[in-house]
Amino acid sequence: MRTPTSLIVLILLLQALAFVEAAEKRIIGTITAVDAINRSITVETVDFDSGRELIPVTLDVIRKTKITVQGEWARFANILVGQSANVTFDDKLEAATIIAIRESLVRDEKKTAADMRTLQGNWICIAEDEGTAGQIDTHTVRERNRRVTISNNNFTMRRTLDGNRGTFAGKFDIDAVTGHFNFVGTHANGEASEWIGVYEIKNDMWRVRFSFKTPTEAVRPAELDERDKSKSRMYTFRRDVD
Repeated sequence: MRTPTSLIVLILLLQALAFVEAAEKRIIGTITAVDAINRSITVETVDFDSGRELIPVTLDVIRKTKITVQGEWARFANILVGQSANVTFDDKLEAATIIAIRESLVRDEKKTAADMRTLQGNWICIAEDEGTAGQIDTHTVRERNRRVTISNNNFTMRRTLDGNRGTFAGKFDIDAVTGHFNFVGTHANGEASEWIGVYEIKNDMWRVRFSFKTPTEAVRPAELDERDKSKSRMYTFRRDVD
């Protein structure tokens, strides 16, 4: 008796699904190496029953790999040695499909407090780079007269746009180990505003690059000079001694 064509198709589909499922594995471990040139990571897992470290797994991070850090969409450059992660990967291709960083590196409270002390006071913006608009000319930067005041973890930024002086105000939080910062407060137009970004302090210069966090978009810039600048902004501040 001949097997119906529909049954043959169903059997083939089930076999294909079984093969895909067999190729996909999940591990929980610590990232012990990040190879930026070859775009790969190494994850070391632990046998929780014996406490014995298992063989490290090295995986390629491909263009379609989904990366998150504490629930935020992220990029390859956001992956750091020492982070713990849940990783789903294709065992046949040795490529990660999902990398979910469960926590950032352990906070260094002393260094973070030192950076926050350095940031206290008044700053004036001397350079701006705004997404697709690119580098803002020096004359416009001076006209905007963007000035920031940080008092404890309170952040206030005043600037002039189209002849109107506006103020951003809210809470400012940093992590000196990762170089990350978060701002949660109000926009100059009075609406709620949240920024996620990276920062750097050198002498009396302070640089930040950030993206606006929205319900559908929450990608922290990977670095200050990242190539994909279409959705992020960068400000360079100098300590204001006036």
